[in-house]
Formats: sequence, C-alpha cells, structure tokens
Amino acid sequence: MSLQQGFNIKVLQVKNEVDRNNLQQSNELDFILFSSLEEKLFDKTVSSDDASVILPSFNWNPLNELKKLNQSFQVIGFSCPPYVIIDDDNLTGLDVELIKLILLNWPIHFRILKGITNPYKNMEAILRNRTADMSSCGAWLTMKLFVSKSGLTPTYTEQCFTFLVHKPNRLPEATFMFQCFQLSLWFFISCSICFLVVYITIIQRFSSGKKIGMEESFILILNRLVGNSFEEEYTSRSRVLKYILLLWRVCSFLIMTYYSAGLPPYYNDLQINSVNDMVKMNIHWLERQSDNLKAYVRSFGGIYEAIADLFIFEKNTTVINMKIRNGKFAIPVESLPGRGLGYHEFLDEYGKEHMKVLPECLMKLHSVYVMQTNSPFQHFISRKILEVISHGFLEILFKKTVDKKHKKTVEGYYSIYIGELNNLLSLSKIQGGFWFILFGWILGLVCLINEKNRK
Repeated sequence: MSLQQGFNIKVLQVKNEVDRNNLQQSNELDFILFSSLEEKLFDKTVSSDDASVILPSFNWNPLNELKKLNQSFQVIGFSCPPYVIIDDDNLTGLDVELIKLILLNWPIHFRILKGITNPYKNMEAILRNRTADMSSCGAWLTMKLFVSKSGLTPTYTEQCFTFLVHKPNRLPEATFMFQCFQLSLWFFISCSICFLVVYITIIQRFSSGKKIGMEESFILILNRLVGNSFEEEYTSRSRVLKYILLLWRVCSFLIMTYYSAGLPPYYNDLQINSVNDMVKMNIHWLERQSDNLKAYVRSFGGIYEAIADLFIFEKNTTVINMKIRNGKFAIPVESLPGRGLGYHEFLDEYGKEHMKVLPECLMKLHSVYVMQTNSPFQHFISRKILEVISHGFLEILFKKTVDKKHKKTVEGYYSIYIGELNNLLSLSKIQGGFWFILFGWILGLVCLINEKNRK
C-alpha cells in the first residue's frame, strides 16, 4: 500500500489486556495508537504524559538492537570501592556485579577513568557527549549532579555521608594496673591507707602500750569502716574481719587481673563521636574530588554551616595522608548498609590503622545510575533494578563482591581505638597480669610465714 492511498485508521475502545494483545496480532490495521491515560494497559515505567505507538510485526528488544548494531553497552566509572574495585586488573564491586546481573548476556564494556582528580565531572561530560550509555560510582540523586539533564534509574542503595576521624590512643601498657581508675586516684587511695595504718599503729602503741603490728592496724581500719570504734576489741570479730579481708583481696585480685589483661577500652585522648565534637575541637575535613561540596553542605543551615566552615579542598592525596597524622583532620566518606565504606581507598597504612568512622550521619545519599538523556535502555534497566531489589539480591551481591582484604580494612575503620582488632588480648598485657598475680601470691606467702612465726 502506498502512502497516497492513506492509512486505515479506526478508533476502538480497548477494555482489557486481552483486547490489546488481539489488536497487536491483527493485520487489519496499519498501526495502533494507544492513549496512555489508561494506566492499566501499560507498563508502570511508561509515563502518563506520553503515547505508545505499537506497530504490528515490530518487537524492539535492547539486546537484539545491540547485536544488530554490533555495539556493546558502555558503562563509565572509576576506582570507587566497594562499587568498583580494581585489583590486579580484575574488575569487581557492587556496581559491576549488579550491572552484570540486570544486563545478563548483554555485551558490556566497562570504561574506567584513571588519574583524574574530579571523575564525576568527566563522567558528566562523557554522558552528555553520548560516548557512554551509563555511569556508576555515584550518589547522584542527592548530590544534584546534572540530574535534571540526564536519565535516572531507581535508587538501588542508600548511603550515609559521614567522616573518618582520628581514633583515640589507649593507655600505655606500663600503666595496665591503673586502667580501671585514674593514676592520681590510685595514688591518693594508696597514700591515704598507708597514712592511716601508720597513724593507728603509733596511736595504739602509745595509748595502750601494746605492741601492735601493721596487719592489726589494717584490720582496725576495716573495723572502723563497718561502724565500730577503735577501742572495741577486734578479737570478737576477728574471724568475720578476716573473711571480709579475704573477700576484699579476692575481688581486688579479679578486678585487677581483668583490667590488666586489657579487655575494656580506656583512652588518654579526647574522643570524637559526633559532628558537634568536630566543631568544638575544630577538626577540619579534607575533600579531594569536588570544591562545590562546601556550598552544598552549607545550604542545609544550622550545624551544617559550622561544618562547611571547616572544609578544605585538597586534591593531592599525599598531602592528605600527611595532614591526618596530627589528629586535627577528617576525611569525608560514604557508609553503606552492612558496614560498607566508600571513598577511602587513597589512605595509606597510617590512615587505615588510626582512622575510624564517625558514628553519626551528616546526610543521607541515594545511589542511582545516570544514563544518557532519552536513552532507549532506561525503562528496561529501571525495571530490572527494581526486580533485583525486591528479591533481596543486593545484599547477596555486596557480600559476594567485597573480598576479605577489603572487609578487614573496613572493619578497622569501624573499630573504636587503635589496635583494637589486632591486639584485643595483648600478650604483653596478659604477661603483666601474670606477673601481678605472681607478686600477689608471693606477698601472701610471706605474710603467712610471718604469721606462723609470730605464733
């Protein structure tokens, strides 16, 4: 049929999906125009402001289209663990595995940007030039990076924008027996007891003329603590007081052994546990990718303005690793569900050991994939992402893609103090506890021998 003969156009009322399928398989009409105002007849990804034109003998498939054009699906990204992890030329990560899952059997090519200080702006330019189909590694939705000019997929994970701050140091090992109290308090208690013992011994000898030993003076102190006077003969309660003294020694022995083993964390540095602590302690944060982040954080007002004033843009990672050594600088990172962590890969060994995740979320970010404007693949990929999320595959992919080395590094950032994971039970502290126990037994043996000799 030529165009001059005109089209065979009819207006029909379609009541259900069966009528729609029958019309699609019919050859009586040249084309069928469905109004998308009837939402029940269309896929949820189709906008209600558009119209869907379906030709009878035409079935568009994204995979077939790529094969026909002999092209691959181009994904742009950079090294951004845990989304994209580059290890010995092997490409893994949450984004890599998720894209492979939703685009099963598609010819996919991952284009990785290397040696670029601001990769987000470069990915923005690449998508606008239409030399790639989709980007990865991004919290694009909340960061408002060219969102209005590009296609977006649904949010596939939520992130927490927070900081890596300096961990506190534990008390030195030489003071293991003072971990349960401050050293000054222990010194005061020891001196006061010694003074009382000496004082009571002298008073008893001058007042009664009896020769009284230090042990009896110590028992008199305990006798006084339970509400009795010094003049009362302690012999009537000698057995009870000895039991009390024995119980006190056992409890002291257990407490000192417990703390000397280094089990509970005690610190000699100020701890940073909130954004307010950062403001009070004047902790600056070093951003290396975007100098626009300061204005974005300030736009939220309140405490965010004070945090924005502490912003320093520094794109040299070597300088950043040097500055964090004085404990007055923080690093912005993104914390993911399941103790995932992003944008920390540039830190050296010092940073991995001495930095921890701030237990407070400054703002919530949402990860989406950004695609070309009016991309023919957008609706298909969006539907696949929703299917993956609804079936709970995202958590499985995260556990699968993050290797043991990365997990160990991330666990170190979530530890509270320096050396927590490696030295939870420090051998030197356990040895210190052993020598403390041995000293106590020797002292007890000397007292026992002395008591027998006096009898």
